[in-house]
Amino acid sequence: MSASTYLINPLQQILEAIASIQSSQVIKNKLLTFGSESEIPSKGLHIHTLEEIQLKNVTKSYDNQEIFRDVTVTFSLSQHNLIVGDSGIGKTTLFRLISGQDKAYSGKIIFKSIDGRELTPNLDNIAIIHQNPYVFHTSVRHNLTLYQDYSDSLLISTLKKVGLWEACCHQLDYELTGDNFSGGQIIKLEIARAILRSKQVLLADEMMASLDAASSKEISNVLKQLPNSIIEIAHHYKLEDYDAVYRIENKSIVRIK
Repeated sequence: MSASTYLINPLQQILEAIASIQSSQVIKNKLLTFGSESEIPSKGLHIHTLEEIQLKNVTKSYDNQEIFRDVTVTFSLSQHNLIVGDSGIGKTTLFRLISGQDKAYSGKIIFKSIDGRELTPNLDNIAIIHQNPYVFHTSVRHNLTLYQDYSDSLLISTLKKVGLWEACCHQLDYELTGDNFSGGQIIKLEIARAILRSKQVLLADEMMASLDAASSKEISNVLKQLPNSIIEIAHHYKLEDYDAVYRIENKSIVRIK
């Protein structure tokens, strides 16, 4: 019993730790090479004058299951777009295609700018707003900048745009502890991260699904006041709140408004 307590158990813990370290090697290698891969878009692809996103004859499958078949559709970036459809039908897949995170498809996806330039999907121009953004237990400053360099004046103006400056007591070094920001305020923080980085297009993936009615309305009001283009996925919505509405059905995307 003494041997088990003082020798065998610690050795087992060491072996488990070694296994964990070894299993993290692949992740470490990816982090070390991040940014050097050819498919990572360069900063030169950042354009502030995107006009529309075009899908031309796009077909997408997962494990021999067809999600989209020969889809041709155009999303105007001068309006607030809504994507609807049953659960599991391909809404999040569409976002991954548009953002360039998923390149395994046939057909073409093109970003067109006002001056006629064309780009392939990339995250230089797009930010995805999730319903459960990650918040670090550190200051608002570091949560917003993610430890990049931005001026205090720019950070403050960004927080004011999304209605967070008062919530952090007018302090960039206000500490987030995990329970002093509401769900709606965390969503605002994620939107602020995108605005700070001059992302023209916001892809909102069910971002208000876990919010109450009051918080959802507040977020909607924030979005309406922003110059950014919005493409939103939602299950609960009012058609009058959107300029254009698209439904995913029968492996296609159909505009219904």
